[in-house]
Amino acid sequence: MDANNPEISPRWSDAPDGPRQARELKHRAKGEVRQVSLNPPLVAILRRHIDTFGVTADGRLFRSGQDGPVKAIRYIARWRQAREIALTPAKQASPLARRPYDLRHAAVSG
Repeated sequence: MDANNPEISPRWSDAPDGPRQARELKHRAKGEVRQVSLNPPLVAILRRHIDTFGVTADGRLFRSGQDGPVKAIRYIARWRQAREIALTPAKQASPLARRPYDLRHAAVSG
């Protein structure tokens, strides 16, 4: 991985008309590559996904109905549904995994 293309809120964007801004990785020079290791079960899941659905022309694994990037509002809605299914009402009321990004703080991504 040598770049990212995050969806940025218009409040924080240098280009408020465009929700995505390609940029280099944090704390790395432009073009510098970061190796990302994955555990074997996740690799198997991703390979099955690619075999079934392929990737977009620019290499993305997931796409919207129009083959564009999946908007944050869409996956956040699914995230909320998953929390309702997976967590008890008490846990749902807690900050536990309130946002997908919260998994990073809990080291779930590792």
